[in-house]
Amino acid sequence: MPRRKPRKSLKKIIDEAEEEAEKRELSLGRPLVEEIDDLVWHEDEIVIYSPTMIDLPARVYRMMAGGLKRRGFKVYRQKGVELRNDRLVKTDRYIVEGEGAAEEATICARLNNLSIVEAY
Repeated sequence: MPRRKPRKSLKKIIDEAEEEAEKRELSLGRPLVEEIDDLVWHEDEIVIYSPTMIDLPARVYRMMAGGLKRRGFKVYRQKGVELRNDRLVKTDRYIVEGEGAAEEATICARLNNLSIVEAY
């Protein structure tokens, strides 16, 4: 007698579908990319809101995380959307607060060929 394949619960099927949807990226056409370009941050941009508050992309934060925490900066994670290779990608961005945060970001940007956006 052949074995029956076990059925998945509806919740498990929905969870798997959500996980697959999260992994998917949306490719955009050139005209739309040009319009969105000014509205969203890029993966290689560090945003400086004030001398004590900056916004880092996840890739940059991973490089700086140990030093930032050791120096006592406050770090807050937030969900964001970045433009990466003409694709909109959901990702984490990190708000860093503390005295001298902008100087740290400027030094990191120079060392790693990143761009800085001053938003104040």
